[in-house]
Amino acid sequence: SWRANGATFPDAPPMRKAEYPLVPLSELTPDQTKIFTLPEGKGEVALALHNGKVYAFGSLCPHQNASLQDAPIEKGCVVCKRHGYRFDLKSGDCRTVGGYGIPIYKTEVREGIVTVVCLEWDEK
Repeated sequence: SWRANGATFPDAPPMRKAEYPLVPLSELTPDQTKIFTLPEGKGEVALALHNGKVYAFGSLCPHQNASLQDAPIEKGCVVCKRHGYRFDLKSGDCRTVGGYGIPIYKTEVREGIVTVVCLEWDEK
């Protein structure tokens, strides 16, 4: 079973920690977003280096599904190039309009390689 926001989902498969080593840290440009494809058809993730820390988040702006590829980072937010919507790098919350947000993922740098860490369904 699985719990979220106080609800229990008894038929849900268990979740497991997934780790995806993606790119050498040296390939990230400060304050610029770059999108990477996860293995095994798991989708995409955006990475950005800001103030010496790597952030991972969803690759699309939820406003009109615009790609966040090459989106600038300003004052702790990724800024969608289409309409300027700003999303906080730590929480994913939209700072422009309420009700929007992007997923945020944990990152680790191991031996110079950026790894995205998340939970996913264990469907084995």
